[in-house]
Amino acid sequence: MSGPSPYPEEVAALSKVPIDRLALKTIEGLAKETNPEERALRLCNLFRGLDNESGACLLSVAARLYIQGDPAGRRVFSSTLNVKPPGIEVLEQLQVFSSIQRVSSKLIQGNWEEPSDSQNENPVFAILDVLSEGTRLGVLDIGIDTLPNQVGALNAVYQHLRGWFSVASYKLSTHQDIPDEQLHFIMQLCMLEINLMERRVSGIAEAINPYDTRALARLMPVLSRYDQDIEHMKSVVSRLGTYDPFNERLLSLEHTITSGEMKKLLKVMNGIPGGTLLKRVFENAQVNPILDREFQFWVSLIYQLGRLRYLIDDGAPEIDPITATELASQFVEESRPLVISMNDTFFHSVWPVIESWGVASWAENGIEVSFRNEKAHQFVESDGTPRFPEEPEVAEQQEISLDQMLRSQIHNDAFLLGVLENPKVLANGKVINYLAVHCRSLRVLERIATTPSLFSGAANKDVPRLLLRNPSKLSVNMLRRFMHVRFVSKTDLIKMAQPRSDVRSEVRQEINSYLRSLS
Repeated sequence: MSGPSPYPEEVAALSKVPIDRLALKTIEGLAKETNPEERALRLCNLFRGLDNESGACLLSVAARLYIQGDPAGRRVFSSTLNVKPPGIEVLEQLQVFSSIQRVSSKLIQGNWEEPSDSQNENPVFAILDVLSEGTRLGVLDIGIDTLPNQVGALNAVYQHLRGWFSVASYKLSTHQDIPDEQLHFIMQLCMLEINLMERRVSGIAEAINPYDTRALARLMPVLSRYDQDIEHMKSVVSRLGTYDPFNERLLSLEHTITSGEMKKLLKVMNGIPGGTLLKRVFENAQVNPILDREFQFWVSLIYQLGRLRYLIDDGAPEIDPITATELASQFVEESRPLVISMNDTFFHSVWPVIESWGVASWAENGIEVSFRNEKAHQFVESDGTPRFPEEPEVAEQQEISLDQMLRSQIHNDAFLLGVLENPKVLANGKVINYLAVHCRSLRVLERIATTPSLFSGAANKDVPRLLLRNPSKLSVNMLRRFMHVRFVSKTDLIKMAQPRSDVRSEVRQEINSYLRSLS
């Protein structure tokens, strides 16, 4: 966060691009759609009928409006960088089977309530159909006419199912053939999970207390994600047999027009005043596509840091949305932290604000920022666009959260060991993941690694993978049990086995040995 603005001439030129009336009217029409996925779909459908000159004109006008703070320009330009999740990510989202498992647990405990407007049959029949099909195919070795009446037995069934599903997902993602019956079973299982997810959302809506504004604020980002994800999940699952969803980590525009047409569009754009900057943004996004919510998080964060510098540092250049977008597309890698350098004076001036955001920590000569989905709503609007506050400020901290307490007590072994015995705290679902990443106490990590309830189940599905990545000297013998596709997907194991991975060398060697045993 130092030095002059990197693209002053291009930004100035884009700010003066002539406003084509037809392009403006089109942008305003597209911007009326508040759902980001639907808006991106409409934009793509529009581009199917546009020639390259008209497409470049529309993008340049949207960029000008974006720079000038126009909400319509912000919505439309953000949608041009929409990236669809690949099939494997959708399967990884679904393979937790959190909805199937939760509904099953509620059914055997007798406290499942079907949403009042639902016309569906009791979900127990659909669940039993899936489990029976799994038994017939040999995926499960149980023959049941009713759900197990013990939660532990039920969890064991789904744990086994997750392990099989993980292997099958890997085969699909690498275009390996699997029997048609198994593929049909995967689709049946996924659609059941999605259906029960929808029923749970309906149940949540029925239970909302309209007077509890704090709870509503917490619930809003969750419901927004469900709203955006469910239809996309259905689309991906319905097309698994074609294997197309596993090749879709592309800009949505690249699904609409051919790669050759995309090159022609960028060439035309390059001839527009300031168009070289837009061309660079799209080329970066093609090489390094980042899923929408995470990408817009980074655009907002970079903008807010630039805005803080402008307000605090006399003579600092003013940042604009296009520059923030280009910097995000150039320097951010998906799911990896970003180290941002800043001088001591600026750091000490802005750290109280940045710390309150809950996404940054100190780093040498600056800060290290990580994308956190649960914090994304502070940076991404409900319409899927980045937030651009005039004066970035401290996030409201009316109450201390469990996350804050854990961060402050991360070196307190006695406290952390007590937390591991507290079922109310563990019910949070994120505590063990947090400790597996940030804790360096061997006492605490050994307790997690040797207590099945702490590394198994839907809420703790990532714990084995995170323990393998933890840099503390936890014994390899203790970690060896997690080097198995039952706990960690083969895809993740392969990544961890790479020479440049951040996994300890002795752990990496053991993972390589296990992977060789599979071949």
